[in-house]
Amino acid sequence: MDIWTLPLIIAIVMIALIGLYGTWKVMKLENRRQQVNDTPIAQTVKDHPTSINPIILVYVIAGILMFSIIMYYVMTSSSY
Repeated sequence: MDIWTLPLIIAIVMIALIGLYGTWKVMKLENRRQQVNDTPIAQTVKDHPTSINPIILVYVIAGILMFSIIMYYVMTSSSY
């Protein structure tokens, strides 16, 4: 097993869980919306529009993973 297999699996699982959670929230909202053409925007989303955005969370997770990979190579490289 390669050194980056486990962090990659963890990142993939986190991204999949965030996507599943986002889809679940949309489906619950869609089930509540029966005869209304457009649903109102929740006050939480109005106050913090990036709080439930799974795309931004995916970018954050990928950034953290890439930062850790870069820092690992910086720390393990020899300084000759």
